[in-house]
Amino acid sequence: MLIRELIPGYLEELKILNRSPLTIRNIRGALNAMALFLEHEGITELVQFNRNALHLFQEDLAYRLTAKGKQLSVSTREKYLCSGSRLCPVSLCNGLSYR
Repeated sequence: MLIRELIPGYLEELKILNRSPLTIRNIRGALNAMALFLEHEGITELVQFNRNALHLFQEDLAYRLTAKGKQLSVSTREKYLCSGSRLCPVSLCNGLSYR
């Protein structure tokens, strides 16, 4: 299954769990950013999505800049990273942190 195909279902689950529209929007942005990055790295299938893929994304986030040209904050990088790990049935986020 394609990673990108998992995003709509996950966002629908968040709606069912009564998460706020702003939370869902932020998670959608983080998941789409991760999916785009992984596609660029040739990782499109769920079976390819592993701890190494998240490490690659973590490195990319460390060098990413905001629209104002500043480095992403630690909390923003961590939110992106952990949002992406939620798509996988195994918790890949454990041990991956900026703190």
